[in-house]
Amino acid sequence: MPGAAEVREAVGYLAPRLSEPPRAAIILGSGLSAVTQNVEHAQSFPAAGIPHWPASSAVGHPGRIVFGRLAGTPVMVVAGRVHLYEGYTAAEVMFGVRVAARLGAQVLLATNAAGAINQDYSPGDLVLISDHITLPVQMPLTWPQDPFCC
Repeated sequence: MPGAAEVREAVGYLAPRLSEPPRAAIILGSGLSAVTQNVEHAQSFPAAGIPHWPASSAVGHPGRIVFGRLAGTPVMVVAGRVHLYEGYTAAEVMFGVRVAARLGAQVLLATNAAGAINQDYSPGDLVLISDHITLPVQMPLTWPQDPFCC
């Protein structure tokens, strides 16, 4: 299970390779990886090349981490997150968020493909999720105390 030492190792690999640290992190959901094409001055890394970064097996998650600017803001874009249903632990699912925070990101935007029972919604509609029901046994927000983290 990745802990603070593994996060620091991933940050140690990425930080010297970046032209600037991210101020925001964006985690892309299924089918949204094309967003990375809009990142200016893009520096793209295969997730498999970053120490301890878990590899996604989900369709629509290509496994690339892209740094650069989006709408003028320095960003880290995760195109290929992992999920509890792939067999990963909560710590592994949250690994990229911890790395982003350690690199300097102060804003997190997580996207997903979500279904709804509201008949006013159509495919492709944008929906803001303001709360959720925690159904999994492992709560992804749980993390041992660490000085760099929330």
